[in-house]
Amino acid sequence: ESYGLEYAMFGHVDVGCLHVRPALDLKNPEEESWIRELSDKVVELVKKYDGVMWGEHGRGFRSEYTAEFFGEELHQDLRRIKEAFDPNNRLNPGKIVTPLSHDDKVVPIEGPLRGHKDRQITPGLLKEYESAINCNGNGACFDYSPENVMCPSSRITRDRLHSPQGRAGMMREWLRLL
Repeated sequence: ESYGLEYAMFGHVDVGCLHVRPALDLKNPEEESWIRELSDKVVELVKKYDGVMWGEHGRGFRSEYTAEFFGEELHQDLRRIKEAFDPNNRLNPGKIVTPLSHDDKVVPIEGPLRGHKDRQITPGLLKEYESAINCNGNGACFDYSPENVMCPSSRITRDRLHSPQGRAGMMREWLRLL
């Protein structure tokens, strides 16, 4: 609220899982610069109430907080497990932990972000292809309503193999290169 941001909070009260989604425009460098500070403040608040910064989604993007929440001993145990099952760090590299034998760092909270690449798309194309640009992978476009023009091939085949999220990502990359 101190940033004047709109946000959504939702979750699963029965298990104490709360999702906080600030409405950041990651194409805007100023708003992108708030990610570190906002994340650190959320971590501070979650720790104050003995919570954990992990739930269902996006755990890999919060990887740098792993040791802070789970302690160094468990963090090293997770690295040993990663070493045993993924010694070459090929499965989700930089997410959660890295193998003990690697000096690689986990992905920092502030990047790399999709907004970096989205800024390379011209303003006209951003407006024209707004649905593809704004796709966040939540599956809302699976509703099959006639008004929804996003992901037509998926709507026709009704086969989730043709992922709308993947198609939106492909469109963003294509638009970036125009």
